[in-house]
Amino acid sequence: MSPHVLNALTALRQGQVILYPTETVWGIGCDATHESAIKKIMRLKGRQDGKPFILLIESVNILPEYLAKIPDNAINLLNSSVPQTVIFPEGKNVSPLAMGSDGSIAFRIAKNSFCMELLKEFKKPIVSTSANFSGKSTPKSFHEIDPLLISKVDYVVEWEYENSDYQKPSGIVKIMDDGSVEVIRE
Repeated sequence: MSPHVLNALTALRQGQVILYPTETVWGIGCDATHESAIKKIMRLKGRQDGKPFILLIESVNILPEYLAKIPDNAINLLNSSVPQTVIFPEGKNVSPLAMGSDGSIAFRIAKNSFCMELLKEFKKPIVSTSANFSGKSTPKSFHEIDPLLISKVDYVVEWEYENSDYQKPSGIVKIMDDGSVEVIRE
């Protein structure tokens, strides 16, 4: 295990907030089951209550632990070749602060090597929100992240950003109660 993954893993297990690279943009994250860590992210970003977070997972194999029901089309949507966040109608076993006020929950399968290794070891979903203050533009590189925000997290992952064609937030789709799919963000 790389020292970067080990240090981030230790921080997550201690309920701390990390700044880390994803396959899309740099993210701020924590253990999705740790309410006080999620509250810290909300305060740090100036994020309003009731706005759900994207949760990164290693694979679809973890879904039964966190979803009340797994729709038939969920696996294909999550296993998309491009970064794709899928919102499900009813989540469970994470902090209510990580979910929508209606109980919905949003997952994305991590595709970069750092997150995949971290999630494999952590074995729980990780909150993933862009590394910016609410209402500000999303930084496309580590060097665009506000130094004040960097100073407020508990651990910064020192990792070369992998070359990616994405460097933008993931697409988001929502699975409705009837199984239909609504595109939220392309």
